[in-house]
Amino acid sequence: MTRFYAPQHVYQVMKRIHEFDAALREAFESGEHDGGVYFIRKDPSNRLIPCSPNKLLFSDVVSIRPGRRLVLSGFQTVYKSRGSKNLATLDAQIEKLVGSATEPVLVDVADAVALLELAYSNLEFDDATDDDRVAHIAALGHLARTCKKTEAKGKVWLLVAKERDVARYREEGRFSNAPDTKQQKDFASANADDIPVLMLLRQNGDEARGWRGLPFWWPVIVTPRSGVTAVFATDEPVSPTAPTATGATRSLATEEVA
Repeated sequence: MTRFYAPQHVYQVMKRIHEFDAALREAFESGEHDGGVYFIRKDPSNRLIPCSPNKLLFSDVVSIRPGRRLVLSGFQTVYKSRGSKNLATLDAQIEKLVGSATEPVLVDVADAVALLELAYSNLEFDDATDDDRVAHIAALGHLARTCKKTEAKGKVWLLVAKERDVARYREEGRFSNAPDTKQQKDFASANADDIPVLMLLRQNGDEARGWRGLPFWWPVIVTPRSGVTAVFATDEPVSPTAPTATGATRSLATEEVA
């Protein structure tokens, strides 16, 4: 067995290469590629358009595979002075949609995306390579709107849990990436047949656990098992000879690969 040590940004790029390769391999081996492997991004007008895969960088793609979890790690919360008002707004909106329900609640994708955007706005990243917020938001909307069942199109299962106390770092020193329990994972997976599940897990955010003392909602998206493998470009694809513009619009990926 060989153990390879690398800086965090190198690890993230290698992780994306592995996820990209695994997604394509899984699609071809299962025969799913007959239905298409899709490359999608958002244009400046906020529309989903085809994206040529040969113009993408591995560091700029997020692979979306059926029945998998999309979860951020490596972030820190904003400070209390900046995030308290936003947290109160998010708490109120979740309470309005879910109330005291402990089981998933079916909500419109527009409401789910609004909650996701609010939750992400209280998080920040030291390393931009860890930040897949834009791709996750776009993926949730795309998966809900492309549901194969007409009666479920445009819907998302919303599962909420509170009083979570996950530390920012795991014992071995890596960032935590599992805010959900096994029971919650299984519960969400059981509901993710045709439409995505959005789990919002309210963390206490204690300073003793590595955070900044601000409670926050940690989102986890579970992709539907009936979905099609897709690759979302998190940056505008550019010509190999053209420089990358500073502050380019972040984006997602629909082109079928034969």
